[in-house]
Amino acid sequence: MLTIPALGLRSRPIPVGSQADGALDLAPGARSISWWAHGAGAGEATGTLLLAGHVTWDGRRGTMYELADVSVGARLSIRRADGRRVAYRVADVRRIHRTSLAKLGIGTGRRTHRLLLVTCGGPYDPEDRSYRDNVVVTAHPVTT
Repeated sequence: MLTIPALGLRSRPIPVGSQADGALDLAPGARSISWWAHGAGAGEATGTLLLAGHVTWDGRRGTMYELADVSVGARLSIRRADGRRVAYRVADVRRIHRTSLAKLGIGTGRRTHRLLLVTCGGPYDPEDRSYRDNVVVTAHPVTT
């Protein structure tokens, strides 16, 4: 269960894979959060935990509609299937051009662990039915 208290967000991520072109295979629906199953899990020592959700879906606000408003320093948590809660703190919030998403190094090995939350952002192109940018929030585990 993903919980971001500052946004009033609570949602259970759905494991997803990738499409043939390498794009994330997002779960449908305004309220869904997708977890890239080929990445890290919550609380692992290394790798990227990637969670993505829709900013809008079929004219409705998506689960990640307010993601761009989360503040650096905000805390969030993920409750794993074994019941353990892993806490994270937001380190960075940025908007990047969609074509730059691959430059985040999601598929590459990392020596440290991080969480990336991704949704759409920027101007919407009704002809393409897509947003120009992505909102990307980077969070790091809180060590106790």
